[in-house]
Amino acid sequence: MNRSTLPLDGACRCGRVQIRISAPQMLTMFEDTGWYSPFVETYTSEKLAWAVTPAVHRYEKFPPMEDYENSSPPMPRMPPEPSPSSHLLSSS
Repeated sequence: MNRSTLPLDGACRCGRVQIRISAPQMLTMFEDTGWYSPFVETYTSEKLAWAVTPAVHRYEKFPPMEDYENSSPPMPRMPPEPSPSSHLLSSS
């Protein structure tokens, strides 16, 4: 996979929200994702029969624009950062 040069700029479908990615990703497919739950699943018309997510909303393609305006996902809760002392071994 090609690594892009940061920052990356983009926008939502309607163009009203601009985004800029200025830091490397904080989650990869090889990390523990138990703290994260998908909110929207798109292109279900092309998914594999065994691929299942707990997403609250599902769409065969992209959602209609009015669905973007009438719902907002809950903010994901990040797992707590380990404290520096949790890495130290006890001497007892």
